[in-house]
Amino acid sequence: MIVTTGESQNSYITLSEANALLLTMAASFMSGESEENQLAEADERYLIESAADLNFLWDWSGEPTDDAQTLAWPRRFVPKPGYRAPSEPGWSIPFDYADWIAFKPYLYGATTADQFIGETVVPLHIKEAQALLALLKKQGGNLVGDNQGDMQGTQIGKIKLSYVNAIRESADIHKRTGQYGRFKGGLLTGV
Repeated sequence: MIVTTGESQNSYITLSEANALLLTMAASFMSGESEENQLAEADERYLIESAADLNFLWDWSGEPTDDAQTLAWPRRFVPKPGYRAPSEPGWSIPFDYADWIAFKPYLYGATTADQFIGETVVPLHIKEAQALLALLKKQGGNLVGDNQGDMQGTQIGKIKLSYVNAIRESADIHKRTGQYGRFKGGLLTGV
């Protein structure tokens, strides 16, 4: 059973939210058939497993908002992607008047924009990554690299081995999570 809030939270999104997000994405591992790119009731386990993977396989920026929360998000002190704090003017040569105008509100204790994501927010990109990871798991894929790509193009009789590499398949997940943390999962070796 999917729980999206509280101390027993095991997912960032519900099954219906995941399916709605999957309709808006076109990841490299998704097929052309929209029915195949959806999660069924029996696929709730993939969604729960995906939230656990996002929790354990990434070092996220910031810190959890509550010590009792079971998942990594929501977090505080996570910088907004693309946000650049104004630097103190006058240190760069030549002097940049745009930096001075951007910095001036900081002299009076005010800010023109909050530099952090809200403490109650789970970013849309994290929710999209969970939905994509659940679909990837449903299709038998994973997040970590494998060594099957070494046999690319090998011909055995009439059979030609196709390229299989989990990193290529999960690139769409990594690009959504990369702005919020660092992937710490590794490669499978000796498999």
